Order: sequence, then structure tokens, then C-alpha cells
Amino acid sequence: MRIALSICLSMLVMASAVGTASAGLIVSTPNGLNPGDHFRIMFVTTGTTTATSTSISTYDSFVNTDANGATYNGSTITWQAIGSTSSVNAITHIGTTGDAVYLVDGTKVASSDGLSGLWSGGLLNAPDEYLNGTLASTATTWTGTATNGSSSSPLGGGSLVEFGSPTSKTGIWVHASVDFNSSTYNLYGISNDLVVQSAPSVPEPSTVVLAAVGGLSALAYALARARK
Repeated sequence: MRIALSICLSMLVMASAVGTASAGLIVSTPNGLNPGDHFRIMFVTTGTTTATSTSISTYDSFVNTDANGATYNGSTITWQAIGSTSSVNAITHIGTTGDAVYLVDGTKVASSDGLSGLWSGGLLNAPDEYLNGTLASTATTWTGTATNGSSSSPLGGGSLVEFGSPTSKTGIWVHASVDFNSSTYNLYGISNDLVVQSAPSVPEPSTVVLAAVGGLSALAYALARARK
């Protein structure tokens, strides 16, 4: 009987742990969007890096690492660096899906990720947030990019590389000035195309734990009766 109760107690502890385990950042759907709507999230990395690499994949890896496995609708988000090298323009690299672009707190940055929105030279709001929602008020971001999304003093392309200012909603957000590529600045990351889903009916963790408690209690009772 004691062994049975010990097993049940151990299983209960594990069930409780499942119900309270913390997950990585979960991105919420911006207000005003409905099931079937598409959108993208952009952010400023908390980490900084040099701009010496000529490969855009280096910067993509950096922003994905900085995002630390953030998810939307239960799936890990793939991120791309908003940047240009000598061989790729930022507008081509991140693609033009037509999606509106938001910050993680739901602030709308641009009506689209194309020339009429993100690359128009004027944003709806400054892209001045880290992925945790805090303001990137002192950040500077490597971009290697002109206002229209084309390459300008590109990443890894020479000793001087273009940087942007996240606190601006003019073209300066991406095209402010240049600095030596050995300096360490932040990057912008932007998500893949995200689609709003209908909310699934998923039991709350507390419900799962209570169900486990009920099942384990029944098991303990049955074992106790079997021992008599």
C-alpha cells in the first residue's frame, strides 16, 4: 500500500510540474486581427554584433538565437535579419508578403512589408521594441540598407556599414548613417508569415492537473482494496 501511494505521489508531483512549467516567449495575436488574417512581427535584438560577415545567414542565425525559441500558436517562429549584404537586398531577403508588420505588444509599424509600407520612408510607429516588449530607446541597428530596402553600405561589404535608429518612424529607422563594421550594434529581426488561427479548445493546465489527481486517487483506492 505504501509503495502504491508513493508511486501515486510521485506521479502527482510530475503532473503538477507539467501544469506549471514555464515556456519561452509566446507571441500574441495583435488586436483587431481575425482568423485567417496574416501578419509579421519585428523586433530589435537585445544582443549586439559586429557587421563584418558577408553572409546574410550569419545575421539570420543571430536574430533567431536572440529570439530564443519564441512561438506563435504553438509553433516556433522563424526569423530573418532585416539587412542587406553585397549580394542580397533586405527587401528581397525578407520578402514582400503584403502582411502588416507589428511589434510584439501589438503596435502596428507598417501597413505592409512592401514599398508602400515598411520600405516607404515613413512608418506608422517607430520599431523601438525588444522582443520582450521593453523599449529599445538607446539601441542602434546594423542594416546595410537604404530606405527602399536596397543595399547601401552593406553588411560585410566594407569598413563602413549603414545603421538605423529604432526610435525613428522616418527612413532613419533603417538608413541613419554609417560606422566602422567592427563596432557592435543590434539587429532587426522580422518573423515569417504568421496566420491567425481559430482558438482551439485546450484545457487549462489546472484542469489537466485536477484530472490527473482524480485518476491517481482512483488508482490508489483500487490498489488499497486489492491489498485487503
